[in-house]
Amino acid sequence: MDNLSLTVKERILLIAGHAKLSKMEFFKDLGMSYANFKGEQKKSGLSSDALLKVLSKYPEINPSWLLLGEGEMLRPMPVGVVENKPVVANESPAPISMQELQLALYDTLKELGTLIAEHALHVQALTKRVELLEKKGKDSKKKKKKK
Repeated sequence: MDNLSLTVKERILLIAGHAKLSKMEFFKDLGMSYANFKGEQKKSGLSSDALLKVLSKYPEINPSWLLLGEGEMLRPMPVGVVENKPVVANESPAPISMQELQLALYDTLKELGTLIAEHALHVQALTKRVELLEKKGKDSKKKKKKK
């Protein structure tokens, strides 16, 4: 199924599968109700707080994919960042230098800045479209009244 045809809530259900948790466990962990993701409720909107909970709990999820259905579900790993793996007894995690950490944080912030700018342009375009549609609706009402 094409990501663009999925709703945000349907994409969140896919994240539950990625997390390898039952849907009940997944939503309980997020402090949400699974009932809001079933049936007709699946078509309703989702608050920005709920989206932030999902992205905070699962930072590996690509925000563009979640919000817009663009790209892959998982973000590519930034250069210098080691994937989270469970630490086995008597095994210490690979050290990461402060410079590598700073570069990874810089790349992430740069990526988020670009994403915010893209979304701002998208919001602007949608706002203009809404204004045009509202104007069209008012014009058609005026024409009907004149008849």
